[in-house]
Amino acid sequence: MNQKILSLLCGLALAFSTVGAIGGERVDVNSADAETLAICIDGVGEVLAARIVAYREQNGLFTEIEELMNIKGIGVKIIELNREYLIITLPDGYQKKYETEADN
Repeated sequence: MNQKILSLLCGLALAFSTVGAIGGERVDVNSADAETLAICIDGVGEVLAARIVAYREQNGLFTEIEELMNIKGIGVKIIELNREYLIITLPDGYQKKYETEADN
């Protein structure tokens, strides 16, 4: 699919989702559903998008984009290709599930 069509689909997906989009083209990996992730992240289809959501549900919210590389099938190439379109929003005082008070 050409880039214009992908951008249009991403914008439409963001407009009709609860994603915290900025400028209509960025996607928050902590709030986007699998369908939105699959449409908006180049190189990520339905399978990888489902893995992102499953990882997020099991491990807590992402605190940096590079954490996506913990997911099988996502590497440096996908991260670098999409870095400018990915954002991470965290609630105030958010702490990862595996972190403890001693870690801070």
